[in-house]
Order: sequence, then structure tokens, then C-alpha cells
Amino acid sequence: MMSRNIVCIGGSIKFVCIKRRTPTLGQEKMELWTLDFESLKWKQEKHVFWEELRKQVIICTEYAHLQPRYPNLLPDGTLCLVLYNVLQTYHVKYDYLCNFDMSSKRLVSAGRFRHFDTTCPVVLGPLGLTSCAA
Repeated sequence: MMSRNIVCIGGSIKFVCIKRRTPTLGQEKMELWTLDFESLKWKQEKHVFWEELRKQVIICTEYAHLQPRYPNLLPDGTLCLVLYNVLQTYHVKYDYLCNFDMSSKRLVSAGRFRHFDTTCPVVLGPLGLTSCAA
């Protein structure tokens, strides 16, 4: 399962990761690091616990079994997460895609999509969404 990503934003190299402190859902921590070119060391820029972000998403308050995966930073610094439904069956398979502003820890957008296989690399386009909220 992918829980980290490296991106280049505005001339900086950023590393975003999901740390799982325990196997319990909801205990994940999102961390954002920036590479200091002078020292060639990573410096932690921000961190937020999944519980803080989860409260921003109505769909997640009803479903505690959604697990954040595949973190990605968009060019504007927004954190994009796939919320994987760990209890889903093949017949009822919905996952969610949510974007969060890391500074304010607020939800920017969210959408639901069906039959997304998180074991294979894909590019998720707008056609995969079945509902959307902003």
C-alpha cells in the first residue's frame, strides 16, 4: 500500500507520507517534509492527524472504516488523499477522493468513485467520480 510520495512544487522538493502509529483505523498522521538544498536534509514543514481531517468530511464521520492512502500534493500545496473503504465488498465498492488545504486543515473538495483497484497504478480522471462536493 502506498503511503508516501515525493513531488516538486515551486522549485522545492516535498515529501508527503502517512504514518500509521497503530493498526487501528483513524490513528494515521500525515506529514509534509521539504528538502533543504543547503544541508541536503529533510525538514518537517507540517503534520496533521487523520482524525482532524476526517471531521471535515461528512462521508467519513459516518464511515470510520475509511483509511487514507496514496497521499499526493497538488501544485497549490493541497493534500490529495484516496480514502479506501477497508470493509467494502466487490458488489459495494466505493472509495473517496478528498483534497485538503494543509494550512487551514479544511476540506477543499471530495468525490466518490466505484470499483477503483488500489493495487494497480492508475491516473484517476474526472470521469471516475460519481458524486462530488465542494
